[in-house]
Amino acid sequence: MASLNDYIDVQVEPAEWSAAHTPIIFNGVPYGTSVSAVTDNSGFAEIEVNIALPIAYQVGQLVHIVGSNYEGFHIIKSITSTTEFTVETAYGGALSGTGLIIYLPVLQFDLYSGYITGETYDVELPYTKIATFKVEPNTKTLDYTWNVSGYLQSIFTIVPPTSGIDFNMFNRFRLVFDNEELETYQVANASIDNAEFDTIYANTGQPLNQYDTIIFNCGYTVQSFIIGDTIQNKVYLDGNEL
Repeated sequence: MASLNDYIDVQVEPAEWSAAHTPIIFNGVPYGTSVSAVTDNSGFAEIEVNIALPIAYQVGQLVHIVGSNYEGFHIIKSITSTTEFTVETAYGGALSGTGLIIYLPVLQFDLYSGYITGETYDVELPYTKIATFKVEPNTKTLDYTWNVSGYLQSIFTIVPPTSGIDFNMFNRFRLVFDNEELETYQVANASIDNAEFDTIYANTGQPLNQYDTIIFNCGYTVQSFIIGDTIQNKVYLDGNEL
């Protein structure tokens, strides 16, 4: 079983805490190796690479060659070995120049929210698959970028706040790739910019309010705070905390 790090170098991932209603971005860059030779396989180009990747090439997936007479994108037609495969490109002669080849397969993830059995709040926020999705490579930048905020928004509803721990204000999420569970993150039912959300609001005593904190002297006021891996509300009536 290959891990995600065998496919890409993950360079951008969410902080410990993110707001569900602003983009929650992941980005990764695939690895490359060198082309050592190109030969004729029944009229198609058979590519031989110098070093086998820790993952298997797959028929139908994309590779990109840079810096040779075969520069460009190619679709894998058949596999000969861990270092040889044929592409759906006509053979155009022996390799000229040193070609860097990058493997760009479509990646598939499962996205789960909630707490696994045995974790805190596994009853209130049970572990649930909320999406299976695929990420295609960006053929201009030769990397992968995906945003999970839309999926995570779907786990929250608009209901009146409750005093203390508010289970409609937060949850836990994680990605699973090829049956491997990746990092665990916390997500808030909020729309504050994620560029500052974790550093300014997570366990700092700052209420989840981008503006000046106001406690009304008349009626109810609710202030929400990230405390540990929860969001808790403080309720005030006529300026006095209940």
